[in-house]
Amino acid sequence: MRRCIREDSSITNAEIIRKIMNNRYKSLDIAKAICIILMVVGHSGRPTYLHDFVYMFHMPCSFFVSGWLINNKYITNLKMVLIQKVKGSYYPFVKWTLTFLSFHNVFASMHIYANREKGT
Repeated sequence: MRRCIREDSSITNAEIIRKIMNNRYKSLDIAKAICIILMVVGHSGRPTYLHDFVYMFHMPCSFFVSGWLINNKYITNLKMVLIQKVKGSYYPFVKWTLTFLSFHNVFASMHIYANREKGT
């Protein structure tokens, strides 16, 4: 079993959490919460006026807050970050796309997809 802190250590978990919480910007936490709420509202059933209002700024706000909170290690070694992003995002995308296309071709050859004519 892995332990984060050894039992003989003088620092407790509560002290570590308190230290982390003291280094956070409460205004950015509130902004992240508002962006998350607006994201949920934007993707749920809502009246048109609320849709128009939320879609004016909820995505730019999310991108701004995420960019503000980016870790400095990503700025110093951009090449490694881009390589990791490609490995983490692009490879699964290609894998699942090829899987979907394989299933699609198998189902099409078995005539599982019905040809629908207009008016039927």
